[in-house]
Amino acid sequence: MLQLDKAIAYDPAVPEIHNNRAALLLAMDQLQEAKKSCLTALSLRNNYPEALNNLGLISKSLVDLEAAENYFRQAIVVKPDYAEAIGNLGQYFANKSVIEMPLNSFSRRLI
Repeated sequence: MLQLDKAIAYDPAVPEIHNNRAALLLAMDQLQEAKKSCLTALSLRNNYPEALNNLGLISKSLVDLEAAENYFRQAIVVKPDYAEAIGNLGQYFANKSVIEMPLNSFSRRLI
């Protein structure tokens, strides 16, 4: 983290550094700080797919699933062959269906 902070101090206009910092903060479960770093990366490079994907992962960790889906989709629109974002969106839908299937089944039994 210290090296990334030094790199930002040296040149704060490099979006990759902010995005890398966000990924590290996400791994450390410092979600709000990670989100700030991603948003900074996006302010420096609009439609930066890696930052959009990281925002999706952060939103998923914050249990903001609608935002997570939206960020993964945005990353794929910007970079249609972005395998990581495609995989994350697929994982999102797989998890969503695993949660919704028992709920739908339970709801049908109540009716």
